[in-house]
Amino acid sequence: EIHTLLAGGAASTSASAHSATSSPTQTTAPTDSVEEIELVLETEKVRYKSGEVLSVSARVNRTCNLTVLTIDPHGRATVIYPNDFEPSNTLEAGRLLRVPAASAPYQLRLAEKGRETIVGVCSSSQKWIDGMRHDFEKQRFTSLGDYRAFMLRNWTNGGDNGEPKPPRTRGRGVRNAEKTVERPAIRADQQGRTAIQIEVE
Repeated sequence: EIHTLLAGGAASTSASAHSATSSPTQTTAPTDSVEEIELVLETEKVRYKSGEVLSVSARVNRTCNLTVLTIDPHGRATVIYPNDFEPSNTLEAGRLLRVPAASAPYQLRLAEKGRETIVGVCSSSQKWIDGMRHDFEKQRFTSLGDYRAFMLRNWTNGGDNGEPKPPRTRGRGVRNAEKTVERPAIRADQQGRTAIQIEVE
């Protein structure tokens, strides 16, 4: 389990270099040939002591929208990026991102002993992924609960990405039935996904 510690010591509710590189995935049929997303996650070491502060580094070869979450030894997941302090999650190609940033007003402190999994997903088109819905007015760091159950619900719901949907329009009779609405071509959403594990002693 990871606790977020705000600057000044106020606790918030939530949640050698060690690295892993993503296996690119594609969620829809491609419309053209594009470079696959390669996401690399790193931590400073593999083993930590309970109470130590965690920092996660990420970099990609293509600009995309990054989500980083942690899964504690009991399977409970918390999104650590984006968050209320760092809501914009676009990561430019070649840039090294650190979570938290050096100037961020919070720390990620490891609490519970056991194996912690850190998952990274970078999407070419989706700001939010896997049905995650962020409401930073209610939670500074989005809690997903049991991660397996969360992903099962998302799969059952058809992979809803959690982003607000445009309003639906209703046709009125035969007149509107003859009208055609031009929709922009749907580009393939490519994702780079990876995970690393650390031990908290």
